[in-house]
Amino acid sequence: MEGRARSAATLGVLVVLCLLGIWFGIRGLTADLPTDPLVEKGNTICEDRTIAHGTKIRAGEITVSVYNAGRQAGLASRVLRSLQARGFGPGETGNAPEGTKVVRAQVWADSKRNAAAKLVARQLGPTTKVFVNRPDIGVGVVVVLGDSFGKLAKAPTVTRAQGRTTICTPTEAAIS
Repeated sequence: MEGRARSAATLGVLVVLCLLGIWFGIRGLTADLPTDPLVEKGNTICEDRTIAHGTKIRAGEITVSVYNAGRQAGLASRVLRSLQARGFGPGETGNAPEGTKVVRAQVWADSKRNAAAKLVARQLGPTTKVFVNRPDIGVGVVVVLGDSFGKLAKAPTVTRAQGRTTICTPTEAAIS
């Protein structure tokens, strides 16, 4: 009898453990997902700010997202780190949409006159142009790089708005 009692007790303990496992598993599956502090605060990486004509715009007031349209792995991340070293706010990185054709570098913005976009374009070299009416793939000023891009050019990190313009300024959460 002792063996049967021990087996029954062991089986009872195992059933209780299985029921506890099921209970905790269901609780875990139905629990709310953890929140990202950037999403929780209702903001993204940057906030739109309107700048008046003639106002100085510094690199630290501009968020830049960098995308790779070429085959060079890690290019977007490397260039974003270099732009951050010059004071620009970090945006997003990744691959450009499939089919995007860029030889060297392009800057995508809402307006060719956007002072922030022009300042970022100067960092990429004197031949880099600002393009409008492109897909909205990232926050702030969007940089799209091709395989022929080498390195950043020597360029100022401050400019003046040549008219009223909107820039996406990095939030504190994005900088920290």
